[in-house]
Parts: sequence; structure tokens; C-alpha cells
Amino acid sequence: MVRTNTNWQMISVYDNKIITDGILEWQVADSDERILFRKSSGYGLLSKNLGVIIEPIYSELLWWSDDRHTLFMGIKKVNDTVSQLDYLNSHGLILRSTKVRTAILDDLICED
Repeated sequence: MVRTNTNWQMISVYDNKIITDGILEWQVADSDERILFRKSSGYGLLSKNLGVIIEPIYSELLWWSDDRHTLFMGIKKVNDTVSQLDYLNSHGLILRSTKVRTAILDDLICED
């Protein structure tokens, strides 16, 4: 990750090419390999080896890990009353997608 004025870029150390730019904030996700990032379009996930795994389209991107697996949950607002939940694996493949009433999202998400 390289800081440029107010944003960040991910640059390949092998060929010095920009993998993605315009990153507003970032943090290490479930391992040193994956980075959760936010652009103006939303949250996404980067892999140091694979580049962008999950496109930055989610208003929230949460994850759970154990010793062997990581599961991501992306939340997208569809309209004022409905949100879409996408459950993704560590390679960005959507395992399940469902729509729920936005009002019950807090009941579905328990971060403890």
C-alpha cells in the first residue's frame, strides 16, 4: 500500500503496476494476505497475491474466521426499506444472496 496525497494505492512490487487506487481507508482482514478497503463506491477486499477479490460495492463488509475458513458478508442497500446480503467465500465467490428488510439488519448482525 502506498499513500498518495489523501488516498492509498495498492501497487505490485513485481512489476510496479497499480492494482487499484482511490482507496480512502484500509485494514488487514483475516490474515496478512487479505486487506479490507473502502473507496467512495463502498467496501471491498484485496488479496496481496490475487488483487481485488471482492469489488468495492458494499456499504458494509464483515467477516468471520476460524482456523480453516473465512466467510464474508457484504451488505448493499437496494432501496430505503430493503438491503441485499451476500455471503462470500475467501475467493470472492457468492455462496448465497438474500434480500431482507433494512430495519431488521441490526438483529441479524451480532459482532460479539
